[in-house]
Amino acid sequence: MAAIVGATSMHRSMKSIEASARENLLEKVEVHSGNISNKLIIYENTNNGIAQLLKAIIKIANLGEEGYLQGHIDNTLDPTIRRIIQEREDCVGMYVAFDHQFTGKTEGGLGG
Repeated sequence: MAAIVGATSMHRSMKSIEASARENLLEKVEVHSGNISNKLIIYENTNNGIAQLLKAIIKIANLGEEGYLQGHIDNTLDPTIRRIIQEREDCVGMYVAFDHQFTGKTEGGLGG
């Protein structure tokens, strides 16, 4: 009789431990996914800010001029990206590429 009671008690204990472990794991996953979502929102906002900056300073009509885009990359875009990388937690680098349809060649600004 003691063996049956012991086995039943062990079975119930294991079920209780398993349920508790699943609950704790679920809580940890929710916290971690929330942190990831927050970081993604920060990077999305950063990218939107860079896009707005580019729209404000780059004139599409001038993209064909020699050195026009490179001048903006060197003087504005690269320093801005470097500052953003330094200010953003866990950001190791960013890259901005310009569609070759506008420039006639592939150019980009790399920060980091």
